[in-house]
Amino acid sequence: MAEARSIMTRRMLTFVLMLSAAAAGAVPVTAGQGPAAKTGDAVKALDQKRFEAMTKNDLDTLGTLLADDLTYHHSSGAADSKAAYIETLRTGKTRYHTIEPSDVSVRVYGTTAIVTGTAKLSFTSNGQPVNATLRYTDVWVQRGNAWQMVAWQSTRLP
Repeated sequence: MAEARSIMTRRMLTFVLMLSAAAAGAVPVTAGQGPAAKTGDAVKALDQKRFEAMTKNDLDTLGTLLADDLTYHHSSGAADSKAAYIETLRTGKTRYHTIEPSDVSVRVYGTTAIVTGTAKLSFTSNGQPVNATLRYTDVWVQRGNAWQMVAWQSTRLP
């Protein structure tokens, strides 16, 4: 009897926590589900636009898509601010040739969206050609009426 009461208490606590999270707006909405699907789809499109801007070296577009407080963690382990990252592109230290994302998923939590996926990249870094497949997570935040990427983290896959 005590064991059944304990199980029931844990289930009730889990239910209450889930309701609290939902009331606080912390329930994720994945692209393709319900009315917030448009938000997930919009963020996914912005992420694709960012990849295209990277391959075209379109620094003006990147300047608007990347937040001033961006933290960019490369698969090499290096970390850049927005200014440092843009500078590597401006000087040609890094030049992206192709980026092919796949398995992209977006979860929206109110004014924050988390994008995960994999991508095949071809780029030049410090004059050396690089081909890599990455698993990545990036975070977008809605500020006013605009979404901006505030964080990027990638891991190189074998």
